[in-house]
Amino acid sequence: MLSDPLVIDILSIYFFGLKTLAPLIAILILISSIDDFIIDIIYFTRHVYRQLFIYNRHPRYSALDIEPKDERPIAIMVPAWREADVIGKMLERLITNYNYENYLVFVGVYPNDPQTLSEIRALKRRSEKARKHICIVSTKKPGPTSKAQCLNQVYAYIQRLNVGERAHNRIYVIHDAEDIVHPLEPWVFNHLIPEKAMVQIPVQPIYRDGIDMVGGHYADEFAEAHRRDMVVRETLTKGVPSAGVGCAFSDEALARAATIRPLGPFNENSLTEDYDLALFIRAQELPQAFVHLTYKVNDDHRTHCVCSKALFPNRFDEAVRQKTRWLIGIVFQGWEEFGWQGNMMQRYMFLRDRKALLTAPLNAAAYFLLLNIIFISTAPYLWPQFPGFGALVEETPVLGVILCLNVGFLFHRAIQRVWHVSRIHGMKQGLKSLIRIPAANIINFVATFRAMRQYRDAQGSGRKLEWDKTSHSFPTDAQVSSAFTVAGE
Repeated sequence: MLSDPLVIDILSIYFFGLKTLAPLIAILILISSIDDFIIDIIYFTRHVYRQLFIYNRHPRYSALDIEPKDERPIAIMVPAWREADVIGKMLERLITNYNYENYLVFVGVYPNDPQTLSEIRALKRRSEKARKHICIVSTKKPGPTSKAQCLNQVYAYIQRLNVGERAHNRIYVIHDAEDIVHPLEPWVFNHLIPEKAMVQIPVQPIYRDGIDMVGGHYADEFAEAHRRDMVVRETLTKGVPSAGVGCAFSDEALARAATIRPLGPFNENSLTEDYDLALFIRAQELPQAFVHLTYKVNDDHRTHCVCSKALFPNRFDEAVRQKTRWLIGIVFQGWEEFGWQGNMMQRYMFLRDRKALLTAPLNAAAYFLLLNIIFISTAPYLWPQFPGFGALVEETPVLGVILCLNVGFLFHRAIQRVWHVSRIHGMKQGLKSLIRIPAANIINFVATFRAMRQYRDAQGSGRKLEWDKTSHSFPTDAQVSSAFTVAGE
């Protein structure tokens, strides 16, 4: 059976196909790997430069070094559709811990979501502080609409409060209904705005117990994105994307967007209104900043970070839905809205954003290639006539070189993932992040094809893509108590 001529013919055709396909896959993976390696080089060059020439002369700026000054009014905008499980806890923790007085929280709720409204009203009934600082904004349309539509309704309500004496120095902050908000966050925003039109602080998802394959992969990805990518992006382009939470805007930035956009500052056609608005602000040449501030309290040996924390989805289907929304908004709708405008560095960052559409299929192709290499390496033991891996490399010599480079970049990427995760969440989570890489690749792969299908269907039918939100849960007291500590910053 194993030496049947038909089997040999099939294996020969298979080997020919692999010999044709493998170099293409390997080259594409190499190009993507070099792209990531360039970002690593820029990040570490900047890091070493600052260690050698900046921090040896000037101590690192701490969040506690911010000098108190007049509190500009802060409007915290929280869009809430079916958030009854988390909104009360989130708001109660915010008003309890927020180390600031001159602020109001504007929660956008929908007329067909009485459960969320009931939770907010219950909090206001039992808390004088909630009555003072929390405003309920009911949207005109029943939900779900889009997060942008909800935020525009909230923004319009805030403007109506100041007819005749508009608060030109107001700071606008966006948070989601499940966020844990840092007590020093308002002082960071108050210190930098209006000199900066937009300020983004890090987002650090919280790990659950165990390996946490689905929910944990968010924390792994954000560790790299908000320790490396955001820093490099700001260095190269003077602009940063908004993460949609822990993000503040000057009054001028939103007013300018609202003047140009008829429905309000947030693009209601975009599923990633945060990313869209940040690009708009950058196109207006208004200054942006990504601010990563840490500090230590008295004799506490732990390092704390001013950031936004939350539990991200830990179900496969919900993670796929969320990442589908991100891909549609960033890749497809971002491409439609902004094209390739800007200088060379800005276009390079656009390319990296949109590369996500190819990265997931490439990762799947890499697994495919690995399995095939394992197969052809062992096949000669069953079919001595089969050429094997040695013959594949001999017939295409450059493939061997490219495969060796790809293996090297693979180990480098794994080391970088462990390094960045460990610096925030500790070595234990850094090592666990290696186990979560396949899960992340599968989620991203499924989300990519789902995004392509949904966008294609929407384009074909002319219908508007809606807010395909995910359900949320609020962290436990134990998770909250250590939320803002970091391992090695």
